[in-house]
Amino acid sequence: MPHPSLQDGPLARVGTYDLTTPAGLALLRRFDAQFHRLPPASREVALAELQLVLPLAERAEGLLVLPGGALAWREGGTILLPDPGSATGVTQSALLRQAVLPAEGLTIGHGAEGLCIAGTAGRGPQSATVLPRASVLAPLLPALAEWRGPAVIHWHGQGAVVWEMVPAPAPLALAVSLAGEPLAPGAALPRFLWAMAGADETYQLLASGLSAHLDEVLASEISDALRFALVAQWTDGGESLASRLADGLALLPSAFTADVAEPAGLAMLAAWPRMMSRLQPAQALIGIAAAEAGSRWDAALRQSFLAALRETLPAGTCLLAEAPRVEPAPLESLAADRLVRGTAPAFAALAPLALEERPAARLRQVNLLALRLGVPVLLAVPDWGLCHLLDPAGSSGCGNGMGYGLGAALELFEDG
Repeated sequence: MPHPSLQDGPLARVGTYDLTTPAGLALLRRFDAQFHRLPPASREVALAELQLVLPLAERAEGLLVLPGGALAWREGGTILLPDPGSATGVTQSALLRQAVLPAEGLTIGHGAEGLCIAGTAGRGPQSATVLPRASVLAPLLPALAEWRGPAVIHWHGQGAVVWEMVPAPAPLALAVSLAGEPLAPGAALPRFLWAMAGADETYQLLASGLSAHLDEVLASEISDALRFALVAQWTDGGESLASRLADGLALLPSAFTADVAEPAGLAMLAAWPRMMSRLQPAQALIGIAAAEAGSRWDAALRQSFLAALRETLPAGTCLLAEAPRVEPAPLESLAADRLVRGTAPAFAALAPLALEERPAARLRQVNLLALRLGVPVLLAVPDWGLCHLLDPAGSSGCGNGMGYGLGAALELFEDG
C-alpha cells in the first residue's frame, strides 16, 4: 500500500516544533510515529522541512567568553551579544577611561594564565570592559544616549571601540548557551577553552555540543532513528546548523587572541612594517599593494588611487610608500604625485580620525574605493583594533571588519 506523506497528514500545517513547550514535544512524538512509516527518500524530504526550536543549554550564566574571544552576558533565558552595527570608535581612550571609572563595570584582561576579571580600567595589549549601562558614556559620546542596555568596550592602544549589547537572535543564543565559558571573579579562564584556531575548530566544538544537547533533550522523547537523523542533519557538513553558528560567532567582535603580547585583530599589518612604524595615534591607514592588485598594479592604478584619496579624505592626510628612506608626503602636494610614480610594492594614506567615529562608515568609504579602483584596499585603525582588506570581487574580503559593522551580522540570524 502507498505510504502517506507527512504533507498529507495532520502535521502538514505545523511550521515549527517548539521543543521548549510540552505541546511542541508532543507534536514531535507524533511526527516520529509517522516518520517511521515513510520510505527512505520521503524521510529525507520530511527531515529537510522539519523546523525545531531547542531550549537553551543550562551550562552557565553571567559573563561568558565565546570561542574566538568575544564576550556575552546571560541572565536566565536572556542572552546579550555585542551588536557589530553599533560600533563606535574613540581615539582618546584616556577620556573614555575617566568616564568608565564610576560606572562599576567589569574589566577583563588577558594575562599569562588566560582571561581574568581585573580592575576598572583596561590594561595591556588585550583588554575589555563590560558596562551595565551604556548611557553613562553619553556625555562623552552623545550617540550612546539612545542605548538602553549594557555595552562592551575594547581597549586598543590610544583608542577604543564601544558596542551596544543587544538580545541575541535565537540561533546565536543557542550557540552561546552551548559554547560560552563562564568568567568568574578571582579565576582565570585558560586559553585552550576559548582561543579557537578558526571557524573550523569552533564548528567542531558546536557540533559536539549540539549532539550532546539533542541527546539530552530528546533521548526520552523520540526514537533513536529520528534522533540520530536530527543529530546528523544539525551537525554534519558545511550547510549544517553547527557550521552556520560557527560562522555567526566568528562575526562577533573580539578583544582577545591567543598571543597575549599582540593587539587583537592586527596580524595582517605585519606585511606593512614601514607603514606601521609611521602610523600615529588617531590615524587610519588606507592602502593598496601589488600583492593583492596582481596584474592591475601599474602607474595608472596608483594615480587613480591618489586622485580618489584627494576627493574623499580630509586635510592633514599624507601619503606613504612601503619602501626604505621614503618620507610621507602631504596628500595635495606634488611630492605625493612623484611618490606614486615610484616602484614601491605598496602605498597608503595616513588619515586623521575624529575623537568619535563610526567604524562602519569608514568601512563603507573604503569599500567604495575598492569598487572604484577594482582592487582590494586595506583599512587599518590600530586605535580601534580594526584591520580589514576590502575586496571588490564580490566577497567581504578578509579581516575583522564584520565585527565592526561591515554588512549584516546579527541580522543574518533574526529569522533563524
